[in-house]
Amino acid sequence: MKRGEAVSKQMVADLQPGQLVDSYFAVTQMQLQPYKDPTKGHFLSVLLADRTGEISGKLWQGASQVQGIAVGDVAKVVAKVEEYRGSRQLNLSRIEPLSQGEQVDLADFLPTCPKGRKALEQELKAALSKFTDPHLKSLLTTWFSRPDFWNEYLLSPGAKRVHHAYLGGLAEHSLEVFHLAGAMAKLYPVVNEQLVLAGALLHDVGKVKEYNYKYIIDLSDEGKLLGHIAMGYQMLQEEVAHHSDFPKEYAEHLGHMILSHHGKMEYGAPVEPQTIEAAVLHQADLASSQVKQYAQTIESAEEERWLFNRVLGRNLYLGYIKDI
Repeated sequence: MKRGEAVSKQMVADLQPGQLVDSYFAVTQMQLQPYKDPTKGHFLSVLLADRTGEISGKLWQGASQVQGIAVGDVAKVVAKVEEYRGSRQLNLSRIEPLSQGEQVDLADFLPTCPKGRKALEQELKAALSKFTDPHLKSLLTTWFSRPDFWNEYLLSPGAKRVHHAYLGGLAEHSLEVFHLAGAMAKLYPVVNEQLVLAGALLHDVGKVKEYNYKYIIDLSDEGKLLGHIAMGYQMLQEEVAHHSDFPKEYAEHLGHMILSHHGKMEYGAPVEPQTIEAAVLHQADLASSQVKQYAQTIESAEEERWLFNRVLGRNLYLGYIKDI
């Protein structure tokens, strides 16, 4: 690794048992753990990541001497890839912080939305053009016209893990919900389509504050303390305060949709959906998140016909796709 230059990168997805590793990775977990025999001291257990995946690692010797590395940092690693209980693992001989002047390519660490920034921008602009209600149009146009917010909305991840967990994931997920909720609203004329569409774009808006992302996606302090639902509701109230003629009923209804979009209290919703618009938003949000999990499982498969999805809690059959 040369000072002042970007260094070469071995990707997690490409590592194979027996391979020697001399590269750099983001540290997502790091913990000193005692040996079963306490007289032997401690070993270091780490979880290392880049944009292609994660891999665990163990430093068996000299663990207590490791300094200058914390979760969220990038570390230089020298190791050998081994197989343990059917999974790859790194047997580390060295882990240390980057030297002063050493540079890494941020694009090596965080995955980005497959659609790309430009496509997301165009889709979001098209979605905003759908608003004809003067109050909702004014609120959303003003809010999204602020450059900082526009950039954060398009850059923020949709989650730390599970679904849409990459840069641009928030916008991609929100636009999926926008289209799904809009289609549902057309089936039921009693639904206020304009409010549903506004709720779709705003339901996860708190995620622009919930996550930190540089080398890894992690919760911010505010995100840990409050969560995106509470922060999104607070952001809505702050924005509404700039619009003196914004109808109180709209503000209450949008607030209810943000607070209830997880559907059930056991899933983190402070209140459950109590309007048809809130119900439509919840179902669209659930559809986007769960179908995305199926899609990601399919995309990650190689020759497998069955894969277990931990979050969904079930095996997913991919044979129909493999047979086509």
